[in-house]
Amino acid sequence: MKTPHLPEYGHRLCPHCERDFSLYPANPTFGESLCGDVVLYVMCSGCHEQFQMADDDQRKLMSDKCFVSAKLHQHDSNGNRVLWAVTTNLTLFLNGDDLVCAIENGAGLTKQHYVSILSGECDIIQFSSAGIRSVVKGQVHRGGL
Repeated sequence: MKTPHLPEYGHRLCPHCERDFSLYPANPTFGESLCGDVVLYVMCSGCHEQFQMADDDQRKLMSDKCFVSAKLHQHDSNGNRVLWAVTTNLTLFLNGDDLVCAIENGAGLTKQHYVSILSGECDIIQFSSAGIRSVVKGQVHRGGL
């Protein structure tokens, strides 16, 4: 895979209109359940507002366009990875509910750890209020640490 042209930090492409936008004022527009997690699609402010005002049929068309962008158009014509504004609930949690960090940094997990967390084989614990989180094998009994 070729090295992609990286957008400015905190910027990604809207999966609906395909324009570069700042993630800082953004919120997830909609989610899609997938294998025990929820994929969060983040649209630019114009598309987000249009989605919020749309009827069910228009929302379906808009979300379908986002699905096609994120799932089928992961690389551009030069073979570079396209960086859509998409993340997951688990990734958002692992980044302290910071949407920009979740999209920029990802989960930082191997596929095996990610699947193990979703299946309940591993758990996530947080140490104190510092926000440090770790993945541990097995179920953690809250309050017993």
